[in-house]
Amino acid sequence: MDHVSGGPMFADGGFVPVPSTDGESPEGLDALDEQVTRRAEEFIAGHDSSQGSLLVCYLGAPDEIAHAHGTGPLYDESIARADARVVRLLAAIGARPEEEWTVIAVTDHGHVDAGGHGGDSDEERTAWIAARGPFTRVLGTGVVPEGLEQADVAAHAMATLRINDAAWAHMTGRPFDLPRASVEAGTTGAARE
Repeated sequence: MDHVSGGPMFADGGFVPVPSTDGESPEGLDALDEQVTRRAEEFIAGHDSSQGSLLVCYLGAPDEIAHAHGTGPLYDESIARADARVVRLLAAIGARPEEEWTVIAVTDHGHVDAGGHGGDSDEERTAWIAARGPFTRVLGTGVVPEGLEQADVAAHAMATLRINDAAWAHMTGRPFDLPRASVEAGTTGAARE
């Protein structure tokens, strides 16, 4: 299967890469990430964004390689390839200067050096968020927000798409640009206009 319906949230459904014969090998995982990157580049270049859109692009090779082989040379190489792919996606976005894009890159968890996760160590619980675009700084200050959590990504995406506060206010997370206290007090909507 290479095309699935994404329902009303995702324009034109979605894309699932077709695994190669070497499947879960580092080379096979790299080939999957290349398929995803090429399809994302095509989508960015050709998408009619007049109605807005959300693109989720998962590059899974670094995660899968770390699970299977630990955080050694194969992992470092997969990160370098993923970084180069992100540069390509940012270039595709840069070719559309008339539009405002918010780009968020996240990890879902850390790893122990030997591979794997699931425990409660700092290495396993540490995950990062990188973002650029509108509303990625604390409102009125230009300051990079502190104390972001993975739960904030979904709330930020919804707020950036201008989905009503009520739809995400019950969530644990908050948009990146809003102080946690303003979300808890329910005073978010007017601040972002």
